[in-house]
Amino acid sequence: MKSTREEALILDQADQEIKQHGKTNLKCPRCGGGFAYDGNDTTYTFHCVIPGCTSITFRGL
Repeated sequence: MKSTREEALILDQADQEIKQHGKTNLKCPRCGGGFAYDGNDTTYTFHCVIPGCTSITFRGL
């Protein structure tokens, strides 16, 4: 399913909060679940805790 711009903005904000503070209180805009972060500083996946819901993978150099 394609993300809307509003969903992408929420995901980006939650991603930044997790990177800065180690957690976020924002919820997934699709299902209301929480978010999880797996990986390291250069390659990581930021995803909803509900399997198959929302997931974004970032890759560094």
